Amino acid sequence: MDLGFDPKWLIVALPLIVAAWKWLRSHNDTTLAPPAAPTTDADIQRLVDEGRTIEAIKAIRQKYGYGLQQAKTHFDALQARRSPRPNTDPTVSPANDADIQRLVRDGRAIEAIKAIREKHHCSLQQAKAYYDALRATQGRT
Repeated sequence: MDLGFDPKWLIVALPLIVAAWKWLRSHNDTTLAPPAAPTTDADIQRLVDEGRTIEAIKAIRQKYGYGLQQAKTHFDALQARRSPRPNTDPTVSPANDADIQRLVRDGRAIEAIKAIREKHHCSLQQAKAYYDALRATQGRT
C-alpha cells in the first residue's frame, strides 16, 4: 500500500519532535514574562486614583477574571467611591497658579500642562483647555 510518503521519515521525525517539545517545556524562561499586575485592592485603587484607567482595568481583569465590560463596571464603581480631591476644576483658582503662569509665560507648554494636571488632578483635555485659557489671558495665542 502506497502512503504517499516514506515511513522512515516518520520514524526519524517523531522522536525529534518529542525531544524538542520536552526541551522547550523544561526551558520555559519566566524572566521574559511581563511584570505581574498589581494584585491587591489598594494597588488597583491607586491606579484608579492616578487616572491610569487602562492599567487599572487590566489589573481588575487579571485579579478577578472579569470580562472587559464587567471590569469597566468595577472600575467605574471604584472611581465613584474614591475620595473627592480639592480643585478638580482647574478654572476655579487661576490666581493661585503663579508657577504655572510662569511656565505659560516662558512658552514651556508641556511642563505647564503637566504641572496643571498634577496640581489640579484633572484630565489632559481639561489641563490643555486651562493652559489655552492662561495663554489667551497673557496675550499669547
